[in-house]
Amino acid sequence: MIDLKTGKIVINEQKGWVLEPGMKWEDLKKSNIYVNGPIHENYRLHPEWQGAFFEHIDIDGFDMSVDVNVDTNGYIHKIFIYHPDAHNQCLSKEEAYKFKAFHDEFISHQIGNQLKGSGEIWLDYDWGSITSEINLMHDSIVDIIIRFNTYPIRVAKGEIKPVTQEDIDNYYKKLQSRLKSNLQE
Repeated sequence: MIDLKTGKIVINEQKGWVLEPGMKWEDLKKSNIYVNGPIHENYRLHPEWQGAFFEHIDIDGFDMSVDVNVDTNGYIHKIFIYHPDAHNQCLSKEEAYKFKAFHDEFISHQIGNQLKGSGEIWLDYDWGSITSEINLMHDSIVDIIIRFNTYPIRVAKGEIKPVTQEDIDNYYKKLQSRLKSNLQE
């Protein structure tokens, strides 16, 4: 279940399998889902890989795969959730749209709202976003993507300073100065 106020994703409450905004790679490696969950064997063989892939997890009665991505600052920033067969490169257009409908049903269940249409769905929240996407251009890719906004977390932890209007103004002044000097040469 996804808590729409906080972004916390409870994959299995009884087992303590949780992913949430602000979770770092180091936190994930120590978490119950990583230690005791159905992580793909390649990730166990390569602990240097920053991320995790879990196959065939029951999330609220839906059989799903979960692919956790970590950004360059060590934070979980994207979580791909999809039916285990939805990443087959040989999907027909009809099969891909069938998985898209399954994903939209999953999201509807999570947010307690019926979604309409078969196109891309994008839902924004303070903590990040939830999208349901389909791409038939090259390989058939059908995903639910949960994106965590790590910027406010990093500011709150003092890892970065917030960008101010003064910072933006100074940046544009320097840029204009460089452009003028390049034009004069």
